[in-house]
Amino acid sequence: GVLTLTERVDSLGGEVAASAIPTERDHLDAALAAMPRLIAPIDTPRFWDLASGDPARTSQVASINAIYTTAIKDLDPGDASPYLGRASLRRGIGDFNGALADLTSAIAIAPDADTYLQRVSVLYSLGRLKEALADAQKARSLDPASSSAVMSTALLLAETGDLAAANALVDQKIALGGKTRDAYKRAKAQMIGQFGDPQEAIRQIDALLADKPGTAGLLNARCWIKGTRSVMIDTALKDCTSAIELSEQAYGPLDSRALIWFRMGRYTEALADLDTVLKAAPGLAQSRFLRSIVRSHMGQAGPAAEDLAIARRIDPGIDRTNARYGLVAGRNTVTARDEASAGHKP
Repeated sequence: GVLTLTERVDSLGGEVAASAIPTERDHLDAALAAMPRLIAPIDTPRFWDLASGDPARTSQVASINAIYTTAIKDLDPGDASPYLGRASLRRGIGDFNGALADLTSAIAIAPDADTYLQRVSVLYSLGRLKEALADAQKARSLDPASSSAVMSTALLLAETGDLAAANALVDQKIALGGKTRDAYKRAKAQMIGQFGDPQEAIRQIDALLADKPGTAGLLNARCWIKGTRSVMIDTALKDCTSAIELSEQAYGPLDSRALIWFRMGRYTEALADLDTVLKAAPGLAQSRFLRSIVRSHMGQAGPAAEDLAIARRIDPGIDRTNARYGLVAGRNTVTARDEASAGHKP
């Protein structure tokens, strides 16, 4: 019952001639295709099952923890990797407080921007927004060029009530131009869509689409803003469907379209899209949360409760995020069509 895999990585130095790049890419593809794969049984517990605390399902976690405990005991000076590895494990099984403690230990040893950003994510999931903002600002001071640090800081400024400062921060990066300019423009529009005027956000995305028509990510972003903020629902469906048709991986646009179906009161169509998403990517907390609401509206109380429990284990902050959009799990006294026609605002 044990698979042992030995891997060796050699750094040979030198450069690949430009003329040899296609051949080397073929070699890389062949090597990746030949990598061994372990296919788990269909009833293998998912990480959210491990988070449920069933001792019969946690023997693997106990074994991994024992390895990390030994590695931490024998730490080399300046080596934070065992703490980072255990933080990833703990976060994966829903132990966010344990992950926070390990990331704090890692920062004490090697305080780099990436580790601060990992702690930002954990603090955010725990609802500790001011502490998360302080860490994001620290990450940005350590690596001012990091787009992740910039956007984490901006989003947390916006969520804690200072959208003007958030916009100003992103505008500084847009003004610099370069390859990241359009990415920052899109991020700013999405941020405004979350925390500001949705009509203004849509206008900004319209401008980006005028420059790059048919961009799946922009179409999905426009659909998502319309769906979350309950505006222009009559045109949102076309945006979502176009994004699905243009995307190589359509999970995001399908999830967005499910929200539009829900806003229109078309629960059967919403459920079909969410089932498709979660069959391929069952660990998406947002899709789980929305499917819980859809199932609740359809009278499927048991499956709705199961989806909600899993969504909350994966992301403890999922209720807070969705409440901003009027999406409250377990509420079925007001229909989605009524919410949409009323032009719900958070």
